[in-house]
Parts: sequence; C-alpha cells; structure tokens
Amino acid sequence: MVPDIDTARSKPVRAGVYDRVSKLVSARDRREVQRARSIDEQNKANSAECERHGWQITARYADSGLSASRFATKDRPEYKRLLADVDAGKLDVVVL
Repeated sequence: MVPDIDTARSKPVRAGVYDRVSKLVSARDRREVQRARSIDEQNKANSAECERHGWQITARYADSGLSASRFATKDRPEYKRLLADVDAGKLDVVVL
C-alpha cells in the first residue's frame, strides 16, 4: 500500500529501502509453488517504486540470506537499524 504523502512538500520525501530474502507463494494445480526473490530483484523493484513516486532514497537496508518469514529465527540487524531510523524520524516512507 502506498501512503498518501503530500507531493507539494517543500522537502523531498525521504525513503528507506529494505531488501531481504522473500518467498513468493502461489497455489497452482493444488500444489504450492515457491521461489526465492533475490535481493537484486527487490532492489530494482523498490528503486523503481521510489522513482515512480519521486521519493529520494536516503538509506538502504539489506539482510542478505536472512528470511523475513514469521518462522525465521535469525537476527536481522539491518531491519533493526531501519526501525531505529524510523523511530528517530530519519525516514518519511519505507519501501519493502
């Protein structure tokens, strides 16, 4: 979902881009098909989204090889850094 951000702002919208291991799941012929979406694919898609809205990417965060699944047990340090930057008011929008 794209937030409703005032495009007439005097300052550019500061975007943080978070890339992580992602699984796309779809049902096809009653079986699950999964494929991992690479960090590079996500980076390109997230950058395109920011460009489309005119958002300035001010920070990138990437947890390569670490799943964002609800079943993941590994620590994601870049995600924690992203949350800290959001709490500090350094970002106006986060693109995942």
